[in-house]
Amino acid sequence: MPNIGRPSRDCNSCRKRRIKQIQQRENGVSFKKQEDFDSSAKGLSPYRKQIMIHDQLSENWDNHFIPLALAGLRISADMPLTMLNVISNIISQNDHESPLYKALNAVGYAFLARTNPSKNTLAQRIKAYRNALTAVNSTLRDSQKCRTNTTLLTVWVLGLYEFLADPTNAGWHIHSQGLINLFRLRGSENYATEDGRYLYLLFFNSFQIQAIRTGEESYITESITLIHEIADHCNSSEYLPLRTCIFTYHCALQCSRIRKLLNEATDAKLLSSSESILQDMDNIEKATYPLSHKSFITENKVEAPVRIAHDDDSPGKDTNHPMEVDSLYRGSIMYRVNWRIRVSFFVLEFLQRVSTSPRNNLYASETMGRYGKNIRLLSDDIKEIHNVYTRKIQKHINLLRIRSHSHTAENQSVKAEIAGLKAALDKYAKQNESLKGKIRAQQSEMQVWKDHAWGLLLQYARLLRKVYSLDDKVGRLSEEVRKRDVSNK
Repeated sequence: MPNIGRPSRDCNSCRKRRIKQIQQRENGVSFKKQEDFDSSAKGLSPYRKQIMIHDQLSENWDNHFIPLALAGLRISADMPLTMLNVISNIISQNDHESPLYKALNAVGYAFLARTNPSKNTLAQRIKAYRNALTAVNSTLRDSQKCRTNTTLLTVWVLGLYEFLADPTNAGWHIHSQGLINLFRLRGSENYATEDGRYLYLLFFNSFQIQAIRTGEESYITESITLIHEIADHCNSSEYLPLRTCIFTYHCALQCSRIRKLLNEATDAKLLSSSESILQDMDNIEKATYPLSHKSFITENKVEAPVRIAHDDDSPGKDTNHPMEVDSLYRGSIMYRVNWRIRVSFFVLEFLQRVSTSPRNNLYASETMGRYGKNIRLLSDDIKEIHNVYTRKIQKHINLLRIRSHSHTAENQSVKAEIAGLKAALDKYAKQNESLKGKIRAQQSEMQVWKDHAWGLLLQYARLLRKVYSLDDKVGRLSEEVRKRDVSNK
């Protein structure tokens, strides 16, 4: 029998992902850099021989991995757009050699590898992840650095890397548990700053998503135990997001409970649980645990479904409606409606299983009809929220058009430049579509066209950045004109 060597001491997760570990007595597990990625190793998926373009791009990858990483984070975490402000603020406080940048670099490559799974991209993704792990291990050994917002965000980003790289791998579970431990280690330091409080809400949202995907309630129950501290430190402007967080907790708990029943319970167990599940659903807007003792939580009511788009004072009918004037309220309502639809779909799936019994078919069908109607009405609410945003954008555009008559020649030049940039963007978009058609027609030269399309995408990003910059300039000029109009009056 041939000698196959001594069995590896690494954990199953690390053996599967080919990451070497060093067992240390005092500091637990750290990660060791692997040798250069061996693209010729046996067992890897075969790749067609590709034609490579040797001309280097004019811009460095470092200029683009942050936008790619943020796009990947938002998609994978079901992240509200406003949460990106907290991430951007923390990123701006770090340099390119920080563990956070290295983690974002890994996420950028992971996101890129999903759209362009070439051998080079996969190798760069693995290399970037190893570098990020090394940097994070070093940070966690420092008793001060491990308590910072940057370290928390870095560990969270690594967890999302695991999900982007392989959604079926439970590697993100390790990072999520590490996040909870870091929060406990920090204690009240979590909530001393607004960034710290919003980081908790960001991670809380991520834990809820993971819980309903897996049916593991531990993510919900462990994360909610930390919410007492945030309630003691938050200011009045944060009451509404915190109340939404409580509502999200109960929705996610219900979804997780249903998922676990569907995965493990017998038909008899499903039937015996149906009454309590439906009762919890009827009271889900009223539930305030674990902050039932806080008056600002109990007094902040969560609207029952189907209210927004169907009241006499709904947006569009009343210009003073909170949906029209309060962006925080608008975002919270949209988030609540989103979770109400999620939990309603879980209940429908549960009732479909229960209705397989002829005795319960009629009752389940009637209840399913009620929840189906709720989902349709909640969808109308989402459309109404979309209409609110559309009206506000159109109002802003009309205001800019009115003020444009009094703008200076410099403003006219800026508008012309914006129009030129938009035309250029249209031109590049058409070229991109043309390239896609040629790629479909010429499979043998696919790699060449992919690289060309990537170059166009980089140019598109540069032009888009210029458009945003010029749009900010238009905003500043509009504000100056407004102030001038006020002073003239």
